[in-house]
Amino acid sequence: MNEIFEEIGEDMCLVLLGLHAFTGCDTVSAFAGKGKATTLKVARKDKEFACAMSKLGETVDDRTKIVLEPCRFYINTTKITSVNELRFILFCGKQGNIESHNLPPCQSILHKHISRANYQAMIWKKALYPQPDKPSPEGHGWLLQTESDGNNDCFGTEAFSYGIETVEWYKEFKKRGLKCGGAWSWCNPVLIVTVPGYIKEILLKSFSSFTTRDFYHNPKYDPKNENLFVVDKEVWKNLRQKLTPVYTTAKMKLMFLAVVKCTEPMMDIFAKNAETEKDMDMRELLINLYETTKDEEKPFTFDDLIGNVILFFTAGFDTSSTAMNFALYELALNPKLQDRTREDIRRVLDEHKGALTYESLKEMTYLGQVIDAKRFGLMQTAIGLIQVLKDYKVSISPKTKMPLTLKKGVFLVQINETLYLRITKA
Repeated sequence: MNEIFEEIGEDMCLVLLGLHAFTGCDTVSAFAGKGKATTLKVARKDKEFACAMSKLGETVDDRTKIVLEPCRFYINTTKITSVNELRFILFCGKQGNIESHNLPPCQSILHKHISRANYQAMIWKKALYPQPDKPSPEGHGWLLQTESDGNNDCFGTEAFSYGIETVEWYKEFKKRGLKCGGAWSWCNPVLIVTVPGYIKEILLKSFSSFTTRDFYHNPKYDPKNENLFVVDKEVWKNLRQKLTPVYTTAKMKLMFLAVVKCTEPMMDIFAKNAETEKDMDMRELLINLYETTKDEEKPFTFDDLIGNVILFFTAGFDTSSTAMNFALYELALNPKLQDRTREDIRRVLDEHKGALTYESLKEMTYLGQVIDAKRFGLMQTAIGLIQVLKDYKVSISPKTKMPLTLKKGVFLVQINETLYLRITKA
């Protein structure tokens, strides 16, 4: 410490606490790309700026705010007098090609930032007092939040599900009669939409404008987790561009027979795969995609392949099997609907001489009201239902404990009870 004192001098030592708080610490946010070393260099050259930093921890007067507001560690000049002016200059200098987090905060937010830095520096400056007088942080850039305020009334002291937290936000906005609203997921702002029409618009038509995900991922150290569910912006657009052809109508037709084959007895599948190795499945489509794009500027890499195979297993296999499970459950509870569905299946199959094809599936209009098979995952479910219902009746076994209840705190839909179905020849 003595060496540091001798190196920078007494005046600069008085700057350090305020500078450390102002540039970011455990309780005060930081400025993106502007670290402590950069700010210290400005303070050593600019006495007025250094004096303002040294006053943090005391009463912040208007002059201190005036000096700190232009954030001179972005552009060290006295000609810029407000942070809003600085934001405009930086934005125009990049011709608008700059992310918002790389700009300094707007004036109202910066003033709250200064208040928080001042409060934190004050706590540090009183650290050696035997019984320091520490005022409440309320009014120093923070608000005291009660149970009736906001939508996040607790600190995350224990692990909890992000999905459950999202549901709580949704319920709160619905209770308030709001069509949409904002919430804070830790330090990230998120949009909550409650109107089904808006949700449909976002998911089906405008999803390319909602490419930012609120999930942690690290492409450097965990590249095999880089899938459509977690990646952002340009990476997401590139992956989606590569993966979209997998789900075209033509590809679904190619995969249709492969999915039908998967409903045959397990040993038949093993034997057929061992003999021919020609089944067209999702894994094969993804491997072909990897091979055909590996020489492009933005290829579908092997890590992309692995990451999205994991995603497709979760989003395709589990969701399809769960949908079929619940569909059979509902049909078992409603025998008349089950009979009408079976009649629809048999009628169409008779017209196609018993052949289950992509075209015959589209003609099963009543089945389409049970399961809409326009998408690949639901196509798998529909094929499974056809294979079961055309020959068998399904009913609830007395072994099943009713009513069924859903497990809480899990990402995928699961029931607490075991669903037993009784199968009889139709």
